[in-house]
Amino acid sequence: MLKLAVGHSAKFDPDAGLAEIIEQCEHDLGDVTPQAGIVLAATGLEYEPILSGLRKRWPDLNLIGCSSVGELSSKLLYEEDSVAV
Repeated sequence: MLKLAVGHSAKFDPDAGLAEIIEQCEHDLGDVTPQAGIVLAATGLEYEPILSGLRKRWPDLNLIGCSSVGELSSKLLYEEDSVAV
């Protein structure tokens, strides 16, 4: 079974944005532990706090990602200067 979750935050503070993303993903996942993730992040953001926070929450999570000039998701639709997982 494939289960998808989306977390998307436009908060500028990395800790607050990460907390929002994790909360959204956990809500969508329920008791399922994610195995892989795609990170789309605006250029100019601090990536390390976001990536290390995701790894801290889900240590075995395989991540791939890239920078972007606009992030799309079902949570916030189109945003600039945001992070979507």
